[in-house]
Amino acid sequence: MTNRANNFFFALITIALFFLALGMFSSPTLVSGYHIFILIPSLAFLLKEKIRSFKPSTYILAVMLVWGLICNLANHNDLIKASKSYQALKYYLAGIITIFPLWFYIQKAKSSQIKFLFNTFFFVIITGFVVGITRSWFHFDIISWSAGWFHPRSGGYLNYMRYGYGSAFVFLLFSHVFIHRNNYRKYLSKTFFYIAYLLMFGGLVAAQTRGAVVALLACLPFFIFYYKKKLALFMFLLGSFYACIIVYFSFISEAGSQYRFLDITDKSNTVRTSQYKAAIEAIKEKPIFGHGAGQFIHNVKRLKSKFDMAYPTYKGHSHNIYLEQIASFGFIGGILLALFFVTWFWEMIQLKTSLGWTIATYIIAFNIAGQVEMLFENLNSHLLFFTYAISQVILIKDNLNKKQGIK
Repeated sequence: MTNRANNFFFALITIALFFLALGMFSSPTLVSGYHIFILIPSLAFLLKEKIRSFKPSTYILAVMLVWGLICNLANHNDLIKASKSYQALKYYLAGIITIFPLWFYIQKAKSSQIKFLFNTFFFVIITGFVVGITRSWFHFDIISWSAGWFHPRSGGYLNYMRYGYGSAFVFLLFSHVFIHRNNYRKYLSKTFFYIAYLLMFGGLVAAQTRGAVVALLACLPFFIFYYKKKLALFMFLLGSFYACIIVYFSFISEAGSQYRFLDITDKSNTVRTSQYKAAIEAIKEKPIFGHGAGQFIHNVKRLKSKFDMAYPTYKGHSHNIYLEQIASFGFIGGILLALFFVTWFWEMIQLKTSLGWTIATYIIAFNIAGQVEMLFENLNSHLLFFTYAISQVILIKDNLNKKQGIK
């Protein structure tokens, strides 16, 4: 490619990453700019690089994309909001085609440009926390500058469930940056980063998402094991003690607990159980091709009525990533998703670096949290497949270093 073409692509990728940093935790409309601006350089680099550097997980992701398309086509006449079903596959596609433009960007970008993107992301994290708690704690919306009733669980700029899980995941990923902050100092405004890092955890607490807390506690021993094995054992025992407290207040104590983080026998979990049962019936109806992407939500009321299930008027998602995947794309889709996570996890472990270990921990956390929440929504899908693409860039760099004899 000519220098002019490279500069043009670099500018498009920079704009795309700015929209991602600005919109991931604030607005689905803003984050759509990421897809718009990165598409042209993605296709250009894909044609140039072809598939010579792809790892097994990327091939599995490509098969997931093709199989998802086949399942949507098999259900095309019955799809409700068909355009959304096809658009849902864009995350798989983005995970594949953005690998090479991100590799190109990391090679060419100045530290000040990467620092600007980090600061943009941190700005959204900080302001989102302030907006969220102002609404939930003080019943005032800074954006519209008006008072009113708002949900007591903070959602930042978004829904409290998406915000809570997303906050937990970025807190985990940026824990690597915090531990190795001296290695990242040229990319960080330290004070800005420390505030944002603290508020990532603060967002998790303010959103009161128990599934995210459980996922974080369950995977922290694995994360810490890379650095201090004895401390990892202590964290495991601490997590086990917390689990015992939950069991006591939820199933043994007659009084229970007023705190969400200690008692799981409230309505939200009985609703989840009814969603699980409805998802199983949806899978029984169409075990091969499923119902198509995002179609469970449109079939759940019919299934609950047919099988006389609890909460017949609740028509949300399945609250489980694998049940949702199988209901959408059949058992083959579920198997492919599991294979994708397993191969990606193994690729990260094989790196034998702290960053690879951190991403492997994130994969564990995503799967644990995904047993009680459907995480394939805008925020966490962008975070998941962007992290995936970055991880493949790390693998490309690692392969080049090995060829050059660099450790």
